Amino acid sequence: MFFFTVFGGLATLVGFFVGFKKLYRNYLSKQVSLPRWVLILAGFGFCVLMLIRVSPEGETQVDLTPLHDKIFGVQRVILDGKLFAHCTFNGTEMIFRGKEPYSMVSCAFNDCKWTLTDNAALTLGNFTAMYASDATRPVVEATIQNIRMGVHPKPTIPIEIK
Repeated sequence: MFFFTVFGGLATLVGFFVGFKKLYRNYLSKQVSLPRWVLILAGFGFCVLMLIRVSPEGETQVDLTPLHDKIFGVQRVILDGKLFAHCTFNGTEMIFRGKEPYSMVSCAFNDCKWTLTDNAALTLGNFTAMYASDATRPVVEATIQNIRMGVHPKPTIPIEIK
């Protein structure tokens, strides 16, 4: 970004001093060609970056903040964006906002309270409203069945109804 700012400022100064016609005739109208290996290398680098950031299931990977072997007491713990491994929660209020995923591995829970806020609360409210309708209740029941079976279907592309 700094390079573009400096380059843009220099180009403006040259334009004022040399004149636009001379600048265009001598520099801007020239065709610049890059060696093929530069283009191939840039394309390969882009592909590698895309493969790194997308998991095999097609979901974007998120870097979770690891917390290992911690003991939490009577306090509020926001779960979003964290990886809890071998942690103990004693009387803790577990808060899930639904803004980032979280993960828990071999954790113990004693008298904890689970709270959904923000996006997670909206999702739960939406499923509650859907369950109240005979038309959409089967969708909620199928979702609960998938949760029980450990199935996480890939998201579908929304269809616009006109």
